[in-house]
Amino acid sequence: MKAYLSSLYDTIFERDYNISLSEKIAALGYEVFLPQKNKENKSDLAAIKEADVFILVYDGRELQESQGFELGAAKAYQDCGGKKKIIIGINASLAKRGNDSFVRNSLNYMADSEILLIDYLKTYLLRSQNI
Repeated sequence: MKAYLSSLYDTIFERDYNISLSEKIAALGYEVFLPQKNKENKSDLAAIKEADVFILVYDGRELQESQGFELGAAKAYQDCGGKKKIIIGINASLAKRGNDSFVRNSLNYMADSEILLIDYLKTYLLRSQNI
């Protein structure tokens, strides 16, 4: 099962967190596309289209342009049929703020912690294997 991890990577801390999170998701059995690592191999749009799961790492306020574009593309692919896709968000902010309505209305699930995200992904993978 393929996952696309949409996250900011402007700082060393963000890059390190993204790699750590992608490794935890991969350990569950997902093939993870992380733009900061996989840019040379495939376009972001192709990876979003192929993904079974789109994961948005989000700070609870507003999206940067690149994340808004990625989320919009994932939602369009989800709504237009084709490959089944779920869209998940994780609120990575310590100050839990209200979610942007565009984000909230685009997600199938919002995890308030990394533990909840991993549990959800584990359950989703098990359920999809039993279908």
